[in-house]
Amino acid sequence: MGNVIGFVGLGIMGREMVANIISRGKYETVIFNRTPAKCSSFKKKGAKLASSLAELTKKSDVIILMLADSDAVRWALEDTGGILSEMGEGKTLIDMGTNSPEFNISVESMVRERMGEYIEAPVLGSKIPAREATLTVLTAGDEKVFERSRDILSSFGEKIFYMGECGKASQMKLIVNQIMAGMLALFSEGLVIGERADILPDRMFEVIENSAIQAPIFKVKGRSMLVSHDFSPHFPLKHAQKDLRQALSCADKLDVSCPVTASANAQFIRAKDMGFGEEDSSAVIKTLLKGDGEIHIDV
Repeated sequence: MGNVIGFVGLGIMGREMVANIISRGKYETVIFNRTPAKCSSFKKKGAKLASSLAELTKKSDVIILMLADSDAVRWALEDTGGILSEMGEGKTLIDMGTNSPEFNISVESMVRERMGEYIEAPVLGSKIPAREATLTVLTAGDEKVFERSRDILSSFGEKIFYMGECGKASQMKLIVNQIMAGMLALFSEGLVIGERADILPDRMFEVIENSAIQAPIFKVKGRSMLVSHDFSPHFPLKHAQKDLRQALSCADKLDVSCPVTASANAQFIRAKDMGFGEEDSSAVIKTLLKGDGEIHIDV
């Protein structure tokens, strides 16, 4: 596998990930973003800027996508002067965003039709793990391509799992995000009830952290949800809701009933409709409060 990496997508996760590639100093890096201003700081660190996706693809051996959703990926691939226009033999596409298994399988097919190689590699973790290169990477697709890509993927985290054929990694990622969103929705209800019952927040967190329900996400998010009210986005709420929607679609195709997930999805939709989509996913707690601070739980 060659030494030139093209990176597309400099959002909350992407900018931390590409910084880690550059800091390793092992690979030449070419970057592209629809908002060119986001590229300037990386140019100062040694990255080369591509004026188009076609140029980036032509100059790169491996192209990494870290984009918000399937619409953005489809645009990057198929738009005039997009990635597919220069995709061919000797080039590998790695999609590290979160999309449906069906979509990623279709992308794999498009890349292979042009004699390129493809793996999906969604990640578990948000902004801080991305910055610290401690993400968990889930991969699927051609195992030989995965093995050749392993060193590049280790730029983002040490825990790298190969899940099998294309679609399995994205399915696993959706399962994790489905569970996480459900946990946040239920955690929010418990915190608001505890606050209304005049239980001291620190005591509430201490008990939870020393009980059978303790979980890293509760420890990381709890105080910002109830005490500091800091909802700076690490994983935006709108993306969490997108993943819930995709998880429910996958469940429907597999004939699995998911009433708890459906309820969590409704809560996240409500939060998005209230204007909290750009905030952290933990902002789902805001749906439980009226303007006067009273508990507001729909039953």
